[in-house]
Amino acid sequence: MNLLRSRIVSPSAVLLILLLVVCHSVADDRPDVVLIMVDDLRPMLGCYGDRNIKTPCIDSLASRGVVFDRAYCQYAKCGTSRLSLMSGLRPDAIGVFSNDDRDVKAFRRRRSDAYSMARWLKDAGYHTQSWGKIYHDGWDIATDWSVPSTPGRDREMWEVVDATDPSKPTIIAERLACPVIQSPDVPDHHLFAGRMTEQVVATIRRGTAPNPRFLAIGFRRPHLPFVAPKRFFDRYSVDDSWLPMSSPPPANSPVMAWFNSDGYVGSAQRIGLTMPRRPNRQEAIAWNGYEMRSYLGVPKQGEIPRELQLQLRNAYA
Repeated sequence: MNLLRSRIVSPSAVLLILLLVVCHSVADDRPDVVLIMVDDLRPMLGCYGDRNIKTPCIDSLASRGVVFDRAYCQYAKCGTSRLSLMSGLRPDAIGVFSNDDRDVKAFRRRRSDAYSMARWLKDAGYHTQSWGKIYHDGWDIATDWSVPSTPGRDREMWEVVDATDPSKPTIIAERLACPVIQSPDVPDHHLFAGRMTEQVVATIRRGTAPNPRFLAIGFRRPHLPFVAPKRFFDRYSVDDSWLPMSSPPPANSPVMAWFNSDGYVGSAQRIGLTMPRRPNRQEAIAWNGYEMRSYLGVPKQGEIPRELQLQLRNAYA
């Protein structure tokens, strides 16, 4: 796998893992299916040759399955990519190119015949159940699932800890005032992702459903804000080797592939960056930001300092 090539995949890509779970249901020979979707996780994983990232669970799964090194995101927007994955339709056929609720409503009126993966399996006799972010928030179809979904609180994407007392229940921050990074010294289940994982594991272990199961789990991290228990940050000690090996984008790549995010201006400002305007193509090519490439605009002061790049890169660990 060419890591340089893998690292140019849009950070809006959704990592999808499909498992055929060995624990068959009691009354049906068909295997259970587990779908894992991860927001903004690029192929910077041990199973793709990244030597910095510690991903033992995913690496173990990859060693027992098939790893695709030519799988690309459907579209550089979360909502469109998820609709495409779940419907089997290409983005052009869907006609939704933003995360605007009006667009997805228009698509569903226009293509009422579109079948989702969950609906197809449910109609085939599967028990279907979901946790977390499968569709873009608010785009779920309740009738696709055999039991009500467990997506988390409204705007769960912006879950952060209370800085005055991290032991308190987490809060939902305002998007443009959201901290960029938090590493609270709390147990995994203090955050929604940890509690969700415990619920999913318990459901899988029960394994007593009369019908085969389709279980869909959607993790919202490593999407901003970078919030994870301190023990995960403690695994890393970053240095210059974490900086990008190559700054220029691929030949003929569209600027949209580098600057497609529309909501992180406030987060960038909180770490001292000013984002006054969209970059033109020359600025996009010249700017040496790393994860900050997805922000809307460019810093007035020019290239992002190495120390700040390392700080941001550490957040993705």
